Amino acid sequence: MNDSFWNTKLMTPSPFTESIIEKLEPHCEIKNVSTRKRLYPHSGGKYYCYLLLKGYVAYHRDRNDIAVLTASAPTLFGLNYIASENIITYIKTLTPATIGVMLLDKAIEIIEEHHLWKPVAQHMMVLSNKLYIINEQMSAPTSYELIKFLLLQLMSENETYRKSITAVNYIMGKTQLSRSGIMRILTSLKAGGYIELHRGVLISLNKLPAKF
Repeated sequence: MNDSFWNTKLMTPSPFTESIIEKLEPHCEIKNVSTRKRLYPHSGGKYYCYLLLKGYVAYHRDRNDIAVLTASAPTLFGLNYIASENIITYIKTLTPATIGVMLLDKAIEIIEEHHLWKPVAQHMMVLSNKLYIINEQMSAPTSYELIKFLLLQLMSENETYRKSITAVNYIMGKTQLSRSGIMRILTSLKAGGYIELHRGVLISLNKLPAKF
């Protein structure tokens, strides 16, 4: 299956979140959050569940600050801590966002009350599948193949966010590749007419070569 197929899978929202959010939202504290704010599911000795009601966010690994996944509303975060307390992550807003905040224990209580464990399990399966796809693509044997995948992913991102970040910073935020190595490949792709960049921002993408 081609890279476009995988990017479609990554960018397609989970269809199981709305029924969960419908029951949780009335019990949340609703906050308007500005861009580039971090929200930690584990803070002050307590675990939280976040409902993204409006906006666009990135899901980060805290230990190396890698941006693993982006997501648009409606979706929710923090339910993974039901199964494990050893996952250290945070979400960062990429656009202004409206977010519902509640204690994870309260979310579990409501999920139990309304018999929502099936959609919760289905939502977690969708998330696990996305993380599997990312892990497979991030294990690409060459830097070029990894950059190719991330350029396709960047082109599929929310337009407001895509136009706010340079291609090199986007790739650096998701990998541990060097700036010079990324720039070398992007410069060659631009010279070959495969990508169009304006002040470093990805404008358009033509069919990328299989090898570099």
